[in-house]
Amino acid sequence: MVRVKTTPDPVPGRASSDTDELHAGPKRPIGEGQRRRVPAGQVFVAVLIALGLWVFLDAPALERAAEASPIGTRRSVALFFLKPVAATTRFLQLDNVRGAVDAAVGRDTDAEVELAEVPLTEEERDQPNKDDKDGPGGQPDPLEAPTREDPLRLVTVGDSFAQGVGPTLARLTKRTLVDAESRGLLSSGLTRPDFFNWPPNLRTIVNRFKPDVTVVMLGGNDSQTMTTLGSSAQIPLSQTDLWRSTYAERVGGLMDIATDQGGRVVWIGLPTMRDEIRNRQGDRLNDIYRAEAEERPEVEYVDAYELFSDTRGRYAPFLRDENGNPTAVRAPDGEHFTTTGYDWLGDEVLTIFEEVWGVPPTIRR
Repeated sequence: MVRVKTTPDPVPGRASSDTDELHAGPKRPIGEGQRRRVPAGQVFVAVLIALGLWVFLDAPALERAAEASPIGTRRSVALFFLKPVAATTRFLQLDNVRGAVDAAVGRDTDAEVELAEVPLTEEERDQPNKDDKDGPGGQPDPLEAPTREDPLRLVTVGDSFAQGVGPTLARLTKRTLVDAESRGLLSSGLTRPDFFNWPPNLRTIVNRFKPDVTVVMLGGNDSQTMTTLGSSAQIPLSQTDLWRSTYAERVGGLMDIATDQGGRVVWIGLPTMRDEIRNRQGDRLNDIYRAEAEERPEVEYVDAYELFSDTRGRYAPFLRDENGNPTAVRAPDGEHFTTTGYDWLGDEVLTIFEEVWGVPPTIRR
């Protein structure tokens, strides 16, 4: 039995009076067991100061996120206020403070950008492409079994989805047999080369790492107006046919860069999403990814939309595992994945390695 301590009821018919306070014992001065109440105004000022410090420390990152946001009034207003603040932060070198904090907690937010934007050397720029190793019927030959001396070289690129897939693949495979690199970049995609231009940066990655397999997962930021480098021309989503054909060219171009030196690609489509508008947008992008992959024998497509749908093809935060147990597979934001969800994706990728390209299952941990 659980006993609950309750406050005694007042004596019926008797009103409270000052004499009741006498029986409660003497009052203690503030500081002896009593908390001093802070005026609401002081709390409000403290919150404003903390918020201001955070904005100054994080202004460059906020500016970069605003640059990647959809073109429109909201983006323009955000950049109008953030650009001078970010410039002040850099001038005062306050961004170094943020960098020190990130380093202290083991987070390196600039690593991907620094790698991707390293220019090619003259020797790398003039390096001839390898011939594609295609077997009968245009199908790629099996990949050679990786060894300690010659491990399978694997690179994962894309947006925040890829930032989860890359480390997962590294965790699921043996370090002695798989050299896994993760080069995802938050807020990146193919519609906004003015923010981050993936094709030339992927070319740098391919020339530097010479991956046997490139895993790509992006598109979460791409349902917006499309820009073109070196031109003020923009393609809004309302121009459906032009937008779709241009985006398909960019998807196919990225696949070609990843495979023109003999490498293979696993392109992971977007999953179901809780927000219905975002869900429909992602499904339309998946049609493009799938169609472009089908035209290239070196590219395999992972249908994450189907993998993370319930029995009715809808978004589901919980799905049953192989034992029939309900398992949380999606993050609270309704788009990304839990660790288990990323493991499911990683398993799909490794299954392609084994069943399509003949990589032995010994690469798994």
